[in-house]
Formats: sequence, structure tokens, C-alpha cells
Amino acid sequence: MKRKFFSIFFIATLCLTYNVWAVTVNSQVVLERTYGQNPEAQSLMLDKDISIEALRASKAQYDTFLSGQLYYEKDKSERSVPVMGTNTSTTNYNFGIRQLIPSGTELTAGFYNTRATSDSAFSAAAALYDSRFYFSLKQPLLLNMFGYQNRKNVTLAKQGIKTTQTALQASLQGLAYKNLSSYWTWYLYKKLESISHNALAAAQRLHRTNRQKMDIGLIEETDIYAFAANVDIKKAELLDVKSKGAMSESQLRVAIALPDAKLLLGKQTLSFGKMPSTGIMIDQAKDSNPEFLTHKNTLKAQNIIVAMKKNARLPQIDLTTSLTLNGIDPTYAAAFTDISNGNPIWTGGFEVTYPLQNRQARANYNKEKFIQAQALLSLKNMKNKIIATIKNGYEKYQTSKSRMYVVATAVQHQKLKWEGEVKKYDQGRSDPDVVIRYQNDYLDTQKLYAQAVFDYAMARLELDSIRGLLKP
Repeated sequence: MKRKFFSIFFIATLCLTYNVWAVTVNSQVVLERTYGQNPEAQSLMLDKDISIEALRASKAQYDTFLSGQLYYEKDKSERSVPVMGTNTSTTNYNFGIRQLIPSGTELTAGFYNTRATSDSAFSAAAALYDSRFYFSLKQPLLLNMFGYQNRKNVTLAKQGIKTTQTALQASLQGLAYKNLSSYWTWYLYKKLESISHNALAAAQRLHRTNRQKMDIGLIEETDIYAFAANVDIKKAELLDVKSKGAMSESQLRVAIALPDAKLLLGKQTLSFGKMPSTGIMIDQAKDSNPEFLTHKNTLKAQNIIVAMKKNARLPQIDLTTSLTLNGIDPTYAAAFTDISNGNPIWTGGFEVTYPLQNRQARANYNKEKFIQAQALLSLKNMKNKIIATIKNGYEKYQTSKSRMYVVATAVQHQKLKWEGEVKKYDQGRSDPDVVIRYQNDYLDTQKLYAQAVFDYAMARLELDSIRGLLKP
């Protein structure tokens, strides 16, 4: 009993070690695993988080900045006039706050304190405190007028999130299209492998039947060679299909993040519903195709940049004003209290900065205008691509659908033709070459039908992709 238990435990451990299990796969499973488990897709999804952090960074310009200073100076330098003193010290401890608001106004407030000591004969006190409250305002009037540039930076970052999201969807749907293409290629080879298996089994049955006939003298020995060669050819064809199918299966395993699993072909339902007209599909693509939406969002972002660069050509004229209140006393408490007594210092004025040639601002504006024109042309080109792809894809879809129905009928006819020829051969009214040729005709038509199904699925996939419908 123990030996049996340990045997089971060893087999289970071995299976887990090699991570071997079977997974049933169809197109829906491929789509879901592409979005849910594919490492490349998960990596792409991080772009959204990166763009969100970029928005937070753009809002950092409105952060409140605190500053503080503390320093001490001791001066014992020799003076030309001894009565000026030879031993002075200064201690500064200052605190400040700065805030930028969306109107572009920069507000600064500070509390500055100075303690000075001196042995000068002219000094009123051995130690003197000077406390000051400081408030200033700076308002841009032309360049970045009323915070125009600051607000546009935030708007640009928000637009960047939209662009990133549509670009992400475009990348994900492009990946889904590639993975579904790999799936349908694998699907085709699995069908061809099944057909080749059935063809080999039929060839082997035909070979066994005629060998029995040869043994009892109903046919000549030379007739059996054609059936034997047919078996060998069918084996070679099966091995070739298996080899090609193994390559496509390997690609599919990577695509759906199942590198060690055994993949089983699940039930695959083909959609034969009526497709909308090309006009409706073009409208759908304009609303849902993520690549087209990315071009639109890129153009919107470029429009914002152009507007910012246009404003950057203006002279920098800033209104500045400040107010300082102070108090001086030999004691810190009295100096701090004296601040409320008034003694204001008012300042006000304008600061003007403007490069006479202004070449950099003009060049940056012109450059962004050219990039804007490129973005507009890219959007128009994408629109033309959508129209051409949908019209061509719709025609391809209709053709492949009709072809699939025709070939399906041909398969039935080829099967009846081959089965009828086998009966005629059994009655002595046919020869081996015709029987084998009819069997190959039936086999080739089955392969043709598998290819027709593949072409139909790919035509449908292309239309779904251009319309932006490849979502789990």
C-alpha cells in the first residue's frame, strides 16, 4: 500500500515539476489570455500608470514650497577706525512660503529675523533684534499671461493620458490581432492534421483490403504496389503537416502565455451573421478604432503645444509688488510686537524681458506648426487607410464566405465520387490508379475547405480589427 502511495505521489510530483497540463483553446480563450496573461500586454498596460504620474508631475507646479534659513556670522576683522568696533556677530533665522496659483500669480510670504551684536561705540545696544514680515506678488501679463502656460501644461498632461490610453488600446488590439492570426494558423494545421490522419487511415484500409484480395488471387501482385505507395505518401504528408503545425503551436503557446501546456483544439464557432454596410463600418472605425483615435488625440495635444508656443513669442512683462513690515528692539519679543505698529516698506513695478531677435521662440513655434501639419496629415492618411481596408476587407469577406459554401458542397461531391469508385473497383470495373486519384481529389478538396475556413476567419478578423472590436 505504501509503495502504491509513493508511486502516485512521485507521478504527481513529476507532473507538477514539469508543469504539464492540457488546455482547451479557441479564439475567445486566445483573446482573453492576450489581455489577461500575456506579459507583453501587461507591460503595455503600465503606460497608463506612467501617463498618470506625468499628470501629477505637471500639477507639481502648484505645490506649496516652504523654505528656511539659519546662519551665523562672527566678524573680528580689524577696522580702520577702532570706535567702529572689532567684534560683531549676526544671526539670521528666516522662514518663507511660496505658492503658485492657476491664475499665474506667484505669492511669497516670509518671516525674517536678524540678531546683531557689536562692540561699536556707536551701537545703541549690545544686541539688537530686527524682525520683518514680508509679502510679495508677481503676476505675468503677456508671456504666460494669467497662468496661461501653467494651465496648458496640465491640460497637455491630461490630453497625454487620453493619447496614451488610445495608443495602449491600439497596441493591445494589434497584439490581439497577431495572436489570433497565430491561433487561426494553428487551427488550420490542426484541421489539416486531422484530414491527413483520416486520409492515412483510409489509405491503410484500402491497402489491407486489396492485400487480402491479392492473397486469395482476386487481383495481381503488381496492383498492391500502388496502394502501398499511397500509404507511404499519406504518412509523409501527415509528418509534414505535424512539423509545420508544431511551429505554429509553439508561437501560440508564447502568445497566450502557456509555454509548457498541451494545447487542445476546442469547439470553434464561426460567426455567419450579416455584416453591416461599408458605410456603417467606416463610421464604427472612426468611433472605435484605437489607432485612429490615437491620431486624433495626438493632433489635439499638438494643437495645445502650438498654442503654448504662440504665447511664448510674447514679451515677458510681470507686475511685481511687495510689502515689508518690521520691528527693531534689544529684545526679541518687543521687536516681534513692533511689527504691528506699521513702518511699511511698499514696492511696486514692472519687470520686462524680451530678446530682440526672439529667434528661439519663433523657431519653436514654427517647428511645432510643422509637427501639427504632420499630425493632421497622419490623421487623414489613417482615415484613408480605414476606408480602403474596410472596402477591400468587406469584398474579401464576402468572397471567402461564398467560396467556403461552394467548397463545402464540393467536399460532399468528391466524397461520393470516391466512395462510388471504390464500389466500382470492388466489382472489377475500375483500376487502382483511378481509386487513388479520386481519394486524393477528396483529400485535396477537404484541405481546400480547411483553407477556405481559414481565409474566412482571417477576413472577419481583419474587419473586426480595423473597427476596433478586438476586445475580451
